[in-house]
Amino acid sequence: MNKKKNVYISGAFDILHVGHLDILEFAKSLGDTLIVGVNTDEMVKIYKRPEPISPYSHRKRIVASLKCIDRVIPHTALDEIEMLDKYRIDIVVVGPEWGEIKGQEIRKKYCEIKNIKIVVYPHPMKKISTTKLIRRVQGKW
Repeated sequence: MNKKKNVYISGAFDILHVGHLDILEFAKSLGDTLIVGVNTDEMVKIYKRPEPISPYSHRKRIVASLKCIDRVIPHTALDEIEMLDKYRIDIVVVGPEWGEIKGQEIRKKYCEIKNIKIVVYPHPMKKISTTKLIRRVQGKW
């Protein structure tokens, strides 16, 4: 019997847009169960911006409503090592900017040791981004 593959992806998902939907659907296509870590408000403050636009509870509820997602969990640590073990993750999907985010060296090394595959989303999302949408709404584009 084949073991089901658990796929994991995390993000802020602050202002959900089609770029998010594309990467989430791509992640789902790689395995059987898609687990999404939604960054807590504290995590957003660590590496994105001073405050998320929407609180964690709202972002989690919106992401959980997408049909391609099987489970939503709080993303609370940069390296996510405990979560990778707890949910028996086989594949981690990351965006093209992943290498630029601090704290990823630990997760990368851990994934190598545990034979967890890291898949970089192959399509650049530069045309659509939450930051660009926020600037546009603010009239700063």
